[in-house]
Amino acid sequence: HTRLYLALAALLAVTMAFSVYVLLRELRFSIVQSLAMMALTIAAPSTETVRFWFTPSGSQISLTLFFFGLTLALRAFSRTDTQSRRLYVGSWGLYVLSAAYAEVALPLMGVGVFVYLTRAPLTVSVRRWGCDMVVVVVGYLGASSFVTKTKGFVKLPRSLWAEHARLLGDQALTIFTRMLGPFSQQA
Repeated sequence: HTRLYLALAALLAVTMAFSVYVLLRELRFSIVQSLAMMALTIAAPSTETVRFWFTPSGSQISLTLFFFGLTLALRAFSRTDTQSRRLYVGSWGLYVLSAAYAEVALPLMGVGVFVYLTRAPLTVSVRRWGCDMVVVVVGYLGASSFVTKTKGFVKLPRSLWAEHARLLGDQALTIFTRMLGPFSQQA
């Protein structure tokens, strides 16, 4: 069902872009800057595709849930106690859903304290971040357990971790540089 596939791809791309827009506006970026980043969220990942289209993925869902959760967490810092608690619970719930769906947002949750520091003093930010770290640790352990116990995944020996990290870094750099020059020819 090509039409359903395209509709899902469009829905996920727009929803994730909107979540980025809402987060950037909450971080007090201008409307123009936020709209530009929203447009890049849709365009940049799809520039190397044949039809300039964003493919639907679980990563989009996970990241969208995280971005909405981070927006709620930031709003909670400036609300009254009752409203603040509700927003924190909503934020934490979105973080849990994000981690349960896919682990891609866990590193972002891990560094979320730096975003919190834009809104709250160090002690308040670290206390909130400590609650988030529960999701990160449980999410990491869950993903690690799944990979370790599921057939098809090979556990990498510690002696190869440095080589694997270098390989991942090289691949990330390749992806990044291709994103900067999306229309370059392959050799």
